[in-house]
Amino acid sequence: MKRIILLSILGLAAFQADAQSYITAIGARIGPDWGLTLQQRLTKKITIEGLAESSTSRDEVMLTGLLEMHLPLITRHFNIYGGAGIHKGWSTSNRDFVDDPYGLTFIGGAELTLGRINISYDFKPSLNIDGGERRFYTTQALSLRFVLIKDSIFYGGGKKNRERPRLEVVVEKLKSL
Repeated sequence: MKRIILLSILGLAAFQADAQSYITAIGARIGPDWGLTLQQRLTKKITIEGLAESSTSRDEVMLTGLLEMHLPLITRHFNIYGGAGIHKGWSTSNRDFVDDPYGLTFIGGAELTLGRINISYDFKPSLNIDGGERRFYTTQALSLRFVLIKDSIFYGGGKKNRERPRLEVVVEKLKSL
């Protein structure tokens, strides 16, 4: 019974922890839609992401803004995330009957940060409210980002200065119950 309580509390502690180990990261997005990605952390678990993409499957160039929620898995360096936002595109075809698309975009994926390198893989369905070659489409991509600003700048550097309970403290409190 004590093990179940301990595992439950440790699981809840993971959701209380910071989800990202960086503040700002920029890089490339590689997949059927390829381009640039910029992520900026707003709170412990919330980021905004901007994408500038071109497509190999559609004659469009797209700008997308996303609000994402990150949840740590094993550590704050390994996250799952999901979110939504809007996109605006411009048709690159010479066809007059294709309007420039705009609509809603959703995203879900996982990311790993090692030092100053952030790697993520995601699935991104999009719904065009108007325009575009298709009403609904999905893409998936691998993003490779360089961490411009690490969170240690805001926490004063080092693990000792972070405002998070250490595992030993949590275990000691559980033992006292």
